[in-house]
Amino acid sequence: NGNPTSSSSAPSVMAKMLEALDLRPGLRTLEIGAGTGYNAALIHHITGASVVTVEVGRSAATEATTALRALGFDAGVYVIHGDGYPGYPGGAPYDRLIATCGIAGIPPQWLDQLAPEALIIAPVAHAGAHPSLVVYRHHDTNTLTGRALLWSDFIPAAGPLRPTELFHHDPAHDIPTSNARHVPHAGPVLDQTQYHDLWCYLGTRDSRVTRAYPDTDAFDLALGVCALVDLDAGTAWIHTDGTMTTTGNPEIGDQLATLVQQWDTTGRPSVSGWIMDWRGTDSDADPAGLLLPHRWRPTTGSQRR
Repeated sequence: NGNPTSSSSAPSVMAKMLEALDLRPGLRTLEIGAGTGYNAALIHHITGASVVTVEVGRSAATEATTALRALGFDAGVYVIHGDGYPGYPGGAPYDRLIATCGIAGIPPQWLDQLAPEALIIAPVAHAGAHPSLVVYRHHDTNTLTGRALLWSDFIPAAGPLRPTELFHHDPAHDIPTSNARHVPHAGPVLDQTQYHDLWCYLGTRDSRVTRAYPDTDAFDLALGVCALVDLDAGTAWIHTDGTMTTTGNPEIGDQLATLVQQWDTTGRPSVSGWIMDWRGTDSDADPAGLLLPHRWRPTTGSQRR
């Protein structure tokens, strides 16, 4: 369909993810999303152990294999062309698992392939983005807990790792703004980091919060595209300059302004200050049976001014 399935992630984001992965010599790793193969090569260089990287894009898998072979990593890094949803049982058990594509949740199959006390880092869908989450598997109870690492966004995974039915709004569909209203002084003026902190908070408080784009070039996207989208009532965007743009029922803007004020008055929790539990859904919208983050809550000392 012409949409990219793979890319090389921002070096600063990947560096933070690899640091949080706590790589050590001898740890075997499964990577979901090979991209160029560079990330898998780094992991192998640090651990000296086998790295299996699964890539759904045929051409990307071929190119990654060629690049790794040219650099002499073909004996330690194995590129598998296929969907990342089932993982790769042939290389299990894995001590570490990292996903480099945006996913909706954790497939139970991944857990079956992990060693005790294994660690997962994955960009998981939240409020229209894919913040990177650190996921801990508790082997004795076979349960997961997690914490937010950093705000990030990745190319969404194809197939069952990210069922479109789980999302009420597709950011690829622009929001009509013919009757848009500009609301001044709707919130505090924020820098980019603070805006992401707010965005993350809003997503924990209202499932309608997402990324949304207007259908006009007059909208300054640099001011932020975090919005509360109600397909029946309207849309409200909060911007970094403290203003708001709304369409439809004005109550949508009031609801978003209330949430923004709550974030401000509760100490402005930061992205990295959130922990969460994980559970499956009973919804027919998720035939893949993914484990999804839920019950987001701020940790003590998570405020950032």
